[in-house]
Amino acid sequence: MHFLMSVHFIKDYLNYLPYYYSEISVLFGVCCFGYLWITANAALTKALEKADYMGEMIVILIGALFLYPLAHYFRENRIYRILMLKSLDKIKNDLELDQFAVAYQTLLIT
Repeated sequence: MHFLMSVHFIKDYLNYLPYYYSEISVLFGVCCFGYLWITANAALTKALEKADYMGEMIVILIGALFLYPLAHYFRENRIYRILMLKSLDKIKNDLELDQFAVAYQTLLIT
């Protein structure tokens, strides 16, 4: 249940990404990815309950070091894809519309 909720939080984070206040946005992403990381480690600890597995806190802390760069990368990459690629498509559409308008205008004049 926790695993599905953490995946849902990450999906919502990537869908409704806050554009302003990048540090707060990255911190929220770190919390979402941290929830997934801790949930996955808890499931691993439960699965390895019969084995002598004692390093779960070390694994969680080492993984926590990579959460901030991961959340920052996802935020910047997602914003680039949302804003820049849509802007480029809009520019292409506007250019094609201008070319059509010029061609139509020259057709009407001649």
